[in-house]
Amino acid sequence: MKRNILLIILLLCLTVGVSGAASAFTEIEEIDALPNTPGVDAVVSEKDEVIYARLASDGTVGSAYAVSHFVVTEAGVLGDSGDFSEVTNLTDLQPLRIIDGGVSGGVSAGDFYYQGTLKTPKLPWTYGITYRLDGAETAPEELAGKSGALEISIQTTAGGGVFTEHYLQQITVTLANERCSNIEAAGASVAGAGKNRILSFTVLPGSDADLLIKADVKDFEMPGIDISALPFSMEVALPDTSELTGQFSRLAEAVSGIDHGIKGLADGAGQLSESASLLASMAAADPVLGGALAELAGGIESLQQGLAELSEGSGALAAETGALPERIADEVESLMSGFTGGEFTPVSFLSEKNEKIQFVQFVFQTEGIAKPQEKAPDQDSAEDESFWDRLMNLFEG
Repeated sequence: MKRNILLIILLLCLTVGVSGAASAFTEIEEIDALPNTPGVDAVVSEKDEVIYARLASDGTVGSAYAVSHFVVTEAGVLGDSGDFSEVTNLTDLQPLRIIDGGVSGGVSAGDFYYQGTLKTPKLPWTYGITYRLDGAETAPEELAGKSGALEISIQTTAGGGVFTEHYLQQITVTLANERCSNIEAAGASVAGAGKNRILSFTVLPGSDADLLIKADVKDFEMPGIDISALPFSMEVALPDTSELTGQFSRLAEAVSGIDHGIKGLADGAGQLSESASLLASMAAADPVLGGALAELAGGIESLQQGLAELSEGSGALAAETGALPERIADEVESLMSGFTGGEFTPVSFLSEKNEKIQFVQFVFQTEGIAKPQEKAPDQDSAEDESFWDRLMNLFEG
């Protein structure tokens, strides 16, 4: 009798609960049905994108999704381009629809966020991560709990395009001090964080990298490798090259003056050679005088030829030095652009159709290396019990 009464009370409680749930679902349906100003496009002042990707322990791409943020100044229907398999509204309960090549839905004024899972994620960079334990290449899933001399090689290759040309990558590896010792990581910035050693590598825009980490490990485990990429922008004051270019300008002027002087000497030597030849012909009756004048004419002619060759060389030198100041200024500007990142206008990663992009950021993480968790002996039996089984057990006895 007592059991029957308790069951009746239980059923009444469940009935009230179902009614309340039905009321809640009705409210959700009413919220979903709120007017979104059909036919009126939302006005957006800016948009940004953060691209998240999950990589396997060897660096291959597993899955990726994008979180897009909009600043909406006027409510309406928002459309955004991208190749998605699934979309989720992160702002409110308004529904979003995947349409051909994008997503669409009604939005209110203010900040709006949604998440879109990429159908076929293709990142701007490719990664290859290999592990060697005691000199032998070892699969990452076989490293957990192992000990020995470990080498981790991380290769990153730029795939080309605007993001690889202007984005700086930061690759961060975290190693536990109690598991890793004698750590070597050429080119990394090393920091401590509690019981961990943080190794941070920086890869400049447009560059490939082959990074190597060495350590003696015991009972090895490691969290995932974190990779982030942001536009590279560093304010670097260009050096004042005016004094240097001024000196080269004066050098060019001096070389040009020498060139003109040599050409004048060559012309004078030509006239002198002609005069000496004329005198030699007039003194032909006197063998001694005529021979001396003929020899002089020959010497002057050789001098003229030498001056002509020198004039050609000085002309080429004048032409080269004349362009030096401009070339030096161009080279300095080109060199410094490699450190400042150059001019960059943000563009969408999801689609070139998307506009008003303020920034795009990339955040990747590989799978960690960890020993499998041991399951509690009675966990399976507890999971097999249903809610009704546990409920009815309360009335046993």
